[in-house]
Amino acid sequence: MYSKKIEEFFKSNGISFGDMIKVEAEGISEEGELMPSTEANSDDIIILKRSKFR
Repeated sequence: MYSKKIEEFFKSNGISFGDMIKVEAEGISEEGELMPSTEANSDDIIILKRSKFR
């Protein structure tokens, strides 16, 4: 599960699992399909399935 803060951000911006999103932080940009988090992951890590390799 994602943190409550991240879940609220997704909901308020109409973002759902399976959507293609772009995440930018600290000069790094990544794009991919938003995947559900698992209990094994930290709740503040966003999981993306990337469609292209660099």
